[in-house]
Amino acid sequence: MESNSKVFWSNASLNDLDSILEYLKSRWTIREVENFKVKLFKRIDLINRTPKLFKVSEQKPHLRKSVLSKQTSIFYSFDEKSNSIYIVRLFDNRMDSNKL
Repeated sequence: MESNSKVFWSNASLNDLDSILEYLKSRWTIREVENFKVKLFKRIDLINRTPKLFKVSEQKPHLRKSVLSKQTSIFYSFDEKSNSIYIVRLFDNRMDSNKL
């Protein structure tokens, strides 16, 4: 079933995005930063169209997890009633998932 949901970002996920972009800008080229953004927003679009595509998180069963890269995962929830997606965190996979 394809969906076209409303997408909301939590303050924590926006802070995560800012931190990731600042890190990338300090260590990589603008092109690589832009590639990350494109990859991220393509994945958000995929989540938007098919919100149940990705598995439920083992650590946080109320969330779904999409691995974006070796370093980063997107944790989100989907509310069928309101047809809304909530981007909860952009999580560094090297961190303890209990800190999510």
